[in-house]
Amino acid sequence: MTAFRLLSAGAFFALALTSQALAQAPGAAPSWSAPAEAAKAATEMPKMAGSGGICTPGNLIEAFSEGGWYPAVVLDPLRDGRCFVHYENYGDDDDEALKPKHIRARR
Repeated sequence: MTAFRLLSAGAFFALALTSQALAQAPGAAPSWSAPAEAAKAATEMPKMAGSGGICTPGNLIEAFSEGGWYPAVVLDPLRDGRCFVHYENYGDDDDEALKPKHIRARR
């Protein structure tokens, strides 16, 4: 029973470290906390993906999901290298973090 409690505490600690590694800087409001506003701002001032890196907030990109490429807007780069995106014409609940290989400049 004691070993189980220690393992559970260790698992909790590992989960907390993993979650913290994916989080943004302490005290900073993440841009994805209001995805609709970020997507609206991106459409008002469109930026095509260019030399600043593809995962720059506001970049208009294509994102690969469920077997196809969809128009999307970059909301935020994550510390683990993934890119948090909002799909155009879809709700905020469809926003997701993607690996760089699943993101490309709009054609």
